[in-house]
Amino acid sequence: MEGPEQDITEHQRQIEENLRYWNAKPVLRDIYRDFHQRLARYLSPVSGETVEIGSGIGNIKEVIPHCVRTDVFPNPWIERQENIYHLSMPDSSAANLILFDVFHHLEYSLDALEECRRVLTVGGRLLIFDHAMSAAGILFSRFAHHEKAGFAKKYKLRAQDRSQLVSPRYYADHANARRILERRFDELLRPAWKKVAVVKLPAIKWLLSGGYRGPSFLHPALIPSANLCERAASLAPAIFALRLLAVLEKSGD
Repeated sequence: MEGPEQDITEHQRQIEENLRYWNAKPVLRDIYRDFHQRLARYLSPVSGETVEIGSGIGNIKEVIPHCVRTDVFPNPWIERQENIYHLSMPDSSAANLILFDVFHHLEYSLDALEECRRVLTVGGRLLIFDHAMSAAGILFSRFAHHEKAGFAKKYKLRAQDRSQLVSPRYYADHANARRILERRFDELLRPAWKKVAVVKLPAIKWLLSGGYRGPSFLHPALIPSANLCERAASLAPAIFALRLLAVLEKSGD
């Protein structure tokens, strides 16, 4: 069953809430630094801007200092306001676009991907970091996260009316990446996009930290053991992966 529609200002409310948790939980900084470092390895070297769409609390600069942070709302750390369905960038001007915990908020995923492809140069990359729907990921999303994976509900690929893209509503569904980037990639995205990599992470330290909102069980003394568990769990991503990094590259026009 679908929840009630929410105004896009819910996004800003969650940004402010996340910032409070971020400042109160130093362990998150190491975890997200590692996530960003993994992402940075796949940046395209072609000429153009590197832009994060939907930067939230804007913590990517520590790892990718030249990244332009953008969001729908004009928070002090945001360099530019952007709506992913109507980006202000010229055609073929960006080298990299980063969507970190954004893809599951895209109600009209094909409209967003089409706009991302427009602004990327040929050989430019779209780097998507989001939720992985492994067996553990489904259980986590179903029972532990405030946003859910809606495998049983209908979903949309495109807006019926362009006004829905100008003023999008708040939307969240952890199943987005699994549906579009894994199960339907060949059907929906080839040949416009080339799949460079899909990396699935068990993210056990992230889980134990409680993320932004949950209580942390990650005592510093447990970190070496958590690292060992992550290495072991990474051998069975279909069972244990909680996070996914998908790297798409714009094919030639």
